[in-house]
Amino acid sequence: MKIIITESQLRLLTEATSLANDEDFRDTIKSYENEVTNSSGKHYVFDDADPKNPKTFVSAPNKKRGGTLTIGWGHTGDEAKIGNVITKSKAEQLLTSDIKNEENKTKTLFPKYDTYPLYVRKALVNSVYRGEAKKGYKWVEAINAGNWEDAATKYLQGWDIDFSQAKNPKYKGGVADRMVTNQEAFKKYAQELKTKSKPQQSSQDKPKTDKKKTYSEFSGDIPADADYNTWDRMYHINKMAYPSKTRDTDYINLRYTPEVNNGFIDNKIGMVKYPNPIGIIKDIKYPTQNDKWFYVKLDPSVDAEDDYAWVSAKYVTLGKNRIYEKWK
Repeated sequence: MKIIITESQLRLLTEATSLANDEDFRDTIKSYENEVTNSSGKHYVFDDADPKNPKTFVSAPNKKRGGTLTIGWGHTGDEAKIGNVITKSKAEQLLTSDIKNEENKTKTLFPKYDTYPLYVRKALVNSVYRGEAKKGYKWVEAINAGNWEDAATKYLQGWDIDFSQAKNPKYKGGVADRMVTNQEAFKKYAQELKTKSKPQQSSQDKPKTDKKKTYSEFSGDIPADADYNTWDRMYHINKMAYPSKTRDTDYINLRYTPEVNNGFIDNKIGMVKYPNPIGIIKDIKYPTQNDKWFYVKLDPSVDAEDDYAWVSAKYVTLGKNRIYEKWK
């Protein structure tokens, strides 16, 4: 069935889905942009280069500090002129207009914008709103090429900003916090795409297995001619994983790639403490002969940045399931 809509209906539909009408996103922008009001609650024009907090009302030319005149929540248009004061209602109107304008710019910079998840679209518009995205920027080119991991890395490069302070409560709402939050959205989407691209076997493609010899039901010794990886996968796949408790540790790190943090990467997305469940093992990777990683669909109780994660098999136990000593 073909559905035909008029131009005016299309415009109304587009406006309804605009981030300008998303209260959560409006609150996000408000939390990052400087809001300066007087005792009556009205917004007054200020210079964004002013180091004072709250910033000084630019009531005359000699009050300028060499930065950009701003009013409301990051608005720098005609209303941001010396001596101007506006109501909160007017500031809200300006914010609506600014978000729409920045979202249109974002759609121009990123042609596939409308195909991205909502949290990714918010991160992109947030970055454009602050002026971090322009044609020719390497991270912008990486996104348009579909290289989200590369984009997440390049997004923070070239800025004279101490990003190590991003999650320090003292600097919450600052530029570092804002940019790292956007970067986390890009990383999350990169992992989602990687998960979706993993080949899925259809029921017709899956090898037929003699049910009497599936590992979970095997009660005798492992046959001498058994292939290690085959039986290893049969034993672990779809089993619940738990952190091992040792003399040195009682937790396990969750990572978005099957490798430890070596100082050049930071792939940690969460942590699970013993005896809480990690989740269901869905895949296994063997980077080296003595190294093994489980790809886990995380348990709903786990607080992490994604629904899936890699964990080192060295620190995993299957709870009541028996692990054969010869295969440890």
